[in-house]
Amino acid sequence: MKTNLLFLLPLSAFLWQGCLSSKAPYLPKAKDIPLSAFGSYATFSMKNQKKTLSGELISVQSEMIYLINNQGMADSVKIHDIKKFKIYFAKPPKYGYTIPTSVAASAFHGRFLLFSAPINAFITTIVTAGSYKSYSYNQHDIELDNIRYFARFPQGLPEHVTIHDVLPHQIK
Repeated sequence: MKTNLLFLLPLSAFLWQGCLSSKAPYLPKAKDIPLSAFGSYATFSMKNQKKTLSGELISVQSEMIYLINNQGMADSVKIHDIKKFKIYFAKPPKYGYTIPTSVAASAFHGRFLLFSAPINAFITTIVTAGSYKSYSYNQHDIELDNIRYFARFPQGLPEHVTIHDVLPHQIK
């Protein structure tokens, strides 16, 4: 059982690194954040429902948050209905390759391989998992009112523009 856990933990972190990029392929790399014309990827959990909304954050108005969901449809949620949220504003670095590399490098440790391989796997898994938090915020990091700075239209939708006029990001 211990051996299975030692291999499943790094493997799951390695495979998990593709999850966010498949949900929000339009997110910029960290160096391209100032050049991005699109909103951050947002996920909202509701207070009274088991419903979760996610998609590109378009605008935060006085009582409503507007987004384009993963199907490219306009959606909205009342601010006071939100229980939890998470904002991803850039693609996280992909350190998943370091897990098998560090475990393989443990082969050069000779007899200490039995000790160093699990330690290397554990440490690189922690680093990889932690890298996904580097470009995201949640309700513990910022107040809900401040997520407007991560929207496509941080000052609100322009006059005479509705959420239905906003086109979703086209993936190339």
